[in-house]
Amino acid sequence: PSFFLFALLINQLIGQVSSEGISLSSQQLKEGLDKGFFDVLLDVRTQQEWDDGHIDNATQLFRLANRGVEPTKILGCKDLDCTIAVYCKTGVRAGNAIKRLVNEYGYKSSNLYNGQGIDQWKEAGYSLVNTDEVSSNCNKPHYQCKTCNCTDKDK
Repeated sequence: PSFFLFALLINQLIGQVSSEGISLSSQQLKEGLDKGFFDVLLDVRTQQEWDDGHIDNATQLFRLANRGVEPTKILGCKDLDCTIAVYCKTGVRAGNAIKRLVNEYGYKSSNLYNGQGIDQWKEAGYSLVNTDEVSSNCNKPHYQCKTCNCTDKDK
C-alpha cells in the first residue's frame, strides 16, 4: 500500500481524527491529490494569497476560518459525505475552518483533512499555480462522492 493510505490507516487506528480533521503532511496531501482521493481541495486564504499562487485544482473559499463567511461553494459536500482537504498558509486557518465546518455546519470530521499550508507545500518541493479556481463537484446534480454510494443530493 502507498504511504498515503498507510498514514490514513494509522491515523484512524490511533484516533487522530479531531475537530480539526485528519492532519496530513504535504507528501500525504500530494499523494491523495494525485490518486484522486479528495472530492474537494479547499483554499481558505485571502484573495491576495490566492493571487500569489495556490495548489492546482483548488476551490477558493476565502477566510472560511472567520465567522460570517458561509461555506456556500461546498454545501452539497456535507449531505454526500464527501472528502475535503483544506489548506491555508501554515495550517492554522485550515484547522479553524475545519472546526467551523464540524461545529457550525455539521460536517463529519472524519471526512475533513487538514492539508496544512502552502509554506509546507513549497518546502516539500511542490509548486503553486496561478489558474482559475475549480468549482466544487459536490453541488452538481447527481455527483457521487468518492467515499460513499450516494448518487443524488436528495438521497
